[in-house]
This record gives sequence, C-alpha cells and structure tokens, in this order.
Amino acid sequence: MISIAITGAAVITARLHSRRELWNQVCSDRLLPDQQHSLEAIRQLAQLNGGEASMLSRQQQLGLAAAELAWREAALPAERQPLRGERQPLQQQAWRLRAGVVSASALGDLSSLLHDQNVPGARPRPTSLSRWRGNALGAALAVRFGLQGDQFNLNAASSSGAQAISLAARMLDAGLLDLALVVGAEPALPQLLLEANRCSGALASHGASQPLSSERSGMVPREAAACLVLDPGERARERGVPALAQLSNSVSGCEAHHLVAPLKGQGLSHALLQRLFQDDAEAQASIDWLCLHATGTPKFDREEIGFVTRAFPNLPWISAMKRSLGHGLGAAGVVEAALVVEGLQRGQVPPWPAPLDPDLGLPIQPPGSPPTPHCALQLASGMGGVVVMNLFKRV
Repeated sequence: MISIAITGAAVITARLHSRRELWNQVCSDRLLPDQQHSLEAIRQLAQLNGGEASMLSRQQQLGLAAAELAWREAALPAERQPLRGERQPLQQQAWRLRAGVVSASALGDLSSLLHDQNVPGARPRPTSLSRWRGNALGAALAVRFGLQGDQFNLNAASSSGAQAISLAARMLDAGLLDLALVVGAEPALPQLLLEANRCSGALASHGASQPLSSERSGMVPREAAACLVLDPGERARERGVPALAQLSNSVSGCEAHHLVAPLKGQGLSHALLQRLFQDDAEAQASIDWLCLHATGTPKFDREEIGFVTRAFPNLPWISAMKRSLGHGLGAAGVVEAALVVEGLQRGQVPPWPAPLDPDLGLPIQPPGSPPTPHCALQLASGMGGVVVMNLFKRV
C-alpha cells in the first residue's frame, strides 16, 4: 500500500471536541459521563446557518461538525458550498473530482427517523428523506465540501468506522481518489433502539462500560462523531501539510458465520493478520500497541482476546478505549483511530486496562513500562461478521 498521510483528525463526544482533551480522558481509564453537545454548539462547530440546520438531522450535524474540525486542521480550502438552494454555483476545481467521502454509521439514519416520528404532530417534509436515507451523512458531507469523487455510506455495525477507513485507504492506494474524508457519526439512541440492543444481549445490564473485566455484561452506547482526512503522502507534501500519522496498511473480510455471534476460534482474524503482514514475522513483531475492539460483551471480548493471545505470543501493549468512551457504534472505529493518531503523535499509550478478567488469560499487570508507540494495530469487528485491521505508524 502507498504511504497514506493522515493530515486531519477530529473527535466529538461527551461535550468534548478537543482530541487532546479526549486523549487525557481516555488515559484516566474511567467511563466518561453520558453528556451531549447542545444543538447550538454542534451547529457552531459545523458552521451551519439556521436554514441549513433546519434541514439536517442530528447525525448529519455531528458528522459535519467533526469534518469541519478535521478539514481545517488539514489546511484544505476554506470555500464551502451551501446546503440549501439548487441554483448555487458548484466549486469547479479539478481536484474535487478526485476527492471523495466514506461515511459510517450503524443506526444513525434510523435514529433520525425515530426522532422525527416522536415529534408531536410530525408529518413528512420535503427534506425528510434527506435525513432518513442511508446516504444522508455522506450526501451532506459531499455537498458541503464539494467532494465530487466517489461517495460511500457504510453500515457494518460496530466495525463500520474501521471499515470506512479501510475502504478509503484502498481507494487511495488504487489511484481512484486523491483525497478521502472518512466520517463516522452516531447520535444518541432513541428508546426503541436501546430496547432492541437490550433484547439482543448487547447492552450492559448495569450501565457501566467494563470491557475485559469479569464484571462486563455488554456495551454502553454513546453519541459520537469523528473524522479523518486521508491524503496520499506525496500530495500532502506538495501541499506543505505535515502528516499527523501514517496509515500503512489495512485488511478486512467477513466471517460469513452468524447474523449476531462471533466466529469461535476467530479463523478469519488469523487469516487477515497473515494477509496484513504477508507472513513477515519481523513486521508483525514491530507492533507495539494493540487498540482492541473490546465492547464489553462477554462473547466478543472472549473471542477477541483468544485471538490476540494466540497471534501475539509476545503481547504488545493493549488498550480498550470503550472503557472510557463507551461505544460509539458505527462511529467507534473512526473515534478510536483519531485517538490512536493522537497517541502516536504524543508518543504515549493509554493505561493498561484494569481490572482484567483473569479467565481471559491476559497479564493482570502490564508486561513492562508503557512504550513510546511507533506502530499501532486497530482491531474491529461487528455483528454480521465484518472484521477489520488498520495499521497506523508514527511519523
């Protein structure tokens, strides 16, 4: 894979929109309070006027706010297209024809539909479908930033965000895009979707997120949004924009095993790891940080750790960010990737998770001092069987 620079990264969750502040919270290894930005705060971050905001769902506004923060950090052009009015002139620069968007969400468009349905006296409006459609997020991003290349809108459950990064990387590597905006956005779940998660056994029974602990009982869903700007390294250098980190490789696949449950033994994960490193033991040994998916659901945690302990006899440093962030569902992979970028920039890793379930076979105490990370592997998996691995490197 070609060198892909990450030139912008942003995260919005728990009333925080500073990547640095969120990093500090993750390093506390405590669950963040279940708080949300006000709509006015989101609209200000997204630079939306009142007319534009009235057309958009909370999911779309969250995604646009994260994209605005990352776009500016990547020093991309300041021009924006209005979201209202068909007679507005389009941005016509040639580079926009090869700039695309990959959006990720698991339940965002459905959340938007249920929210509108619960408004007293609600009736469909001309803009309703543009909030409820599966491409609601990607379409808003493409229009706002004038991205006229490919637009993809992914839903792979909890692995949506990581898969969006993987797909964007492959599009860049194939030369089909010259710039990719990867955005995940998931609003807070309405009651019906919370109840559905509870019935599936995915939701924590006691309201605390404790992945990898013996007390884990499921996930704690949280509103979240994040964005990465992916630039081929040569193009980023031409623009004079420093890379925050590098995305050096990515693989993904589907277990094709069960609609909900993970594949016992994680055979696909082992095959993907071999493909990622092409049986290069030295390259695999260079990983010094594993960012685990670790949702807190008993089966998924157990299978993930079983894979990790077999695949990495010399265990790298591990982190389980959902212990602090809760589960951002379809946005989680982009949220955690943006924080991996922050850790690589800082030369720091989050604390070793504690307490750990001794039955998982992980060392209760960390195997040495925290490393200065140079190579981080992100693991992601979701209901329906999609498995993703993204490899990030320090620059």
